[in-house]
Amino acid sequence: MKKKKKVVIACAAVGIVLIAGGTVYHFNSSTPSAQTMSISKETVVSKGDLTAGITESGNTALGTQTIDYSISVSSGSSTSQSSSSSSSASGTDAGMGSGSTGGSSSSTTSSSLSSSSSSTTIPSLEVEKVYKQASDSVKSGDAILKVTDASYTKAKTKLQSLVSDAQTALKEAQYNKKLTETTAKSTYNSNSSKSTIAKETYNNTLTKLANAVTSAKNELSTTKSEISTLQKAINNNMYYSQYNVKSLKSAVSSKQKTVDSLKKKVASNPADTQLKQQLEQAQTELSSATNQYNEAQKNYEQALSEAKTKLSEAKAKLPQLQSNYNEAVTAQKEGKITAKATYDEAIVAYNNASTLYDIDTSGLDQAVTDAKETLADAKEQLSVFNSFVKNGKIVSDVDGLITDIPYAKGDSIANGSTVATIADSSEVTIQVDVDQEDIASIKSDSQVSILFSAYPEKTYDAKVTTISTTASSSSSSTVTYPVTVTLTGDVSKIYSGMSADVTFVTKQLKDVLYVSNKAITTEGTKSYVTKKESDGTHKKVEVTTGFSDGNNVEITDGLSENDTVLIESQVK
Repeated sequence: MKKKKKVVIACAAVGIVLIAGGTVYHFNSSTPSAQTMSISKETVVSKGDLTAGITESGNTALGTQTIDYSISVSSGSSTSQSSSSSSSASGTDAGMGSGSTGGSSSSTTSSSLSSSSSSTTIPSLEVEKVYKQASDSVKSGDAILKVTDASYTKAKTKLQSLVSDAQTALKEAQYNKKLTETTAKSTYNSNSSKSTIAKETYNNTLTKLANAVTSAKNELSTTKSEISTLQKAINNNMYYSQYNVKSLKSAVSSKQKTVDSLKKKVASNPADTQLKQQLEQAQTELSSATNQYNEAQKNYEQALSEAKTKLSEAKAKLPQLQSNYNEAVTAQKEGKITAKATYDEAIVAYNNASTLYDIDTSGLDQAVTDAKETLADAKEQLSVFNSFVKNGKIVSDVDGLITDIPYAKGDSIANGSTVATIADSSEVTIQVDVDQEDIASIKSDSQVSILFSAYPEKTYDAKVTTISTTASSSSSSTVTYPVTVTLTGDVSKIYSGMSADVTFVTKQLKDVLYVSNKAITTEGTKSYVTKKESDGTHKKVEVTTGFSDGNNVEITDGLSENDTVLIESQVK
């Protein structure tokens, strides 16, 4: 409700009150020849919100939505549904296609099925009947056109096969995960037990290598000792003494002499029986001594021959034994290195059993997760397709005005094509140019108030949609940046192209007392108003002021709501 304004004009000598249209003028002059007068206008102390901000002007634009047949899927890849929105500040009712309808600001809203990865061909849809034309109104759920059953079935079957493929891929991923984890667990257990086994194996290897060297060394030493012993025995004629050949030969010679002597005696005394008996005894002893000597000689010669044979054989195998020993020493040195490396490797495997298990099983969970996501996306893709084409009909998912349907009966709608473009009256945007000194004060969460020229009594709310970092205009004196806001709440009365003031609120006080800045007078550091008392008299009152929005100022002390104060000015 508008309040009546009163203007009071006072005269010092004569008071003349003129009442015209609810305004009271009071003229005041000190002399008849005075050329200035004081005009007072009444105003009331109000209670409400004080708002300060940055105000720019712009025009509305309506958003557009495109109905797209755009499916890009592949076996083993994920799919998603995306959307964007489009609006234009050109003043036209709607836009078409994947871009905007024109003007300096645009964005596009399109519902589509999309995915990244290598593509799988999705069959086209063939138009059987078109229900709507450009400029027709459409409601959410209305059929736009119908496709043939054959093309619909073919496309749907393809998407169903992708779901089936994704289910198979998930089962394979789960099986591979289980198999790999089982193998990795076995390897883990093996690696975990390698510490004790590795130490035992290492020690056994070193023992075997050492035994081989010892055995080869002993065999070589034994052979060398045998050669030395045999050579010494042969050189020292040890076997000749061993079989007592010399003494036996001497005994034969002695016995022979005795026989020869007795023979002479018997020849001289043939009748001497005793001599004959002595001769027979001596001949028997000679025969026995001769037999012993011959046996000893034979044994000696045989022993000597065997010793020489053994010596020859020992000397013959000595080089091989030396080689075997050298090889055993070399094998021991190399074997120690190899055994140590094997031991160290086993210890590393033992110490890193858990890490190796993690490496072996790395990515298995992700593979299953990816397969699950692929299956979920494939199912979602099929579900979105079923929503996109219901019983063979492509339907709108928004209320609005159709601006274009580029298809007729018999046409093919290829994958990636726009079926229709619809002006979305529920999305209203305004783009304004903000000065460079003010742009830093505007944030994505800034409070925005809209005042339309067509509806001056109502304030609309909005939210900041985009803040461009590219200047919309630049000169030596002015640089501005485009900012787009989107209205919230009921926008049913807003049309494309309407002019409006957009205020980006920088400060706001709610439910405070305020009065016009013009009612305040200052004296030094103090502020005053001229208050009209209930009896009509005027009184100078000190007040405490606060925040000002440039037109009105907050009163924190000195006045009450609905108090009447004067705004005084001097005119000639």
